[in-house]
Amino acid sequence: MIDNIKLRGIYTLTFRDAKGNVTHSHTIKNRVVDTGLALFASSLVLDYVALGDSATAVVAGDTTLVNETERKAVASSSTSGNKKYISVFFGLAEAVGTINEVGSFSGGSLTADSGTLFSRISTENAELPITKTGSESLTIDYEVEVINA
Repeated sequence: MIDNIKLRGIYTLTFRDAKGNVTHSHTIKNRVVDTGLALFASSLVLDYVALGDSATAVVAGDTTLVNETERKAVASSSTSGNKKYISVFFGLAEAVGTINEVGSFSGGSLTADSGTLFSRISTENAELPITKTGSESLTIDYEVEVINA
């Protein structure tokens, strides 16, 4: 699933006479420019990535993973232009098993279901489920691009 999120601002210019009566008003939609998109991307804070084993499809109203099984703090976070990048690392003995869902969170803690869910993927994505064994590590890199769709 790919989301098409639009950022749009609306300016309202209201003119009044000396007595405070509205003489005319104009509402104008604007375009958020590249530097505004970069500002939006740089203000995004993602603190944790969690894994789960539920095959339940993603819906817009999701607030947690359906069945979170493992969570790690983001190891690195950077912004370049209108893109935010995060990475998290799971060692050999961590997150062993079937991965059916992955989510990124802002705030919260290492406690399951804490923080604000920013994004989630599940088995409706053709790449999942994936099985991680105890003889391999896992690095998850996540990129968010803020664009004018």
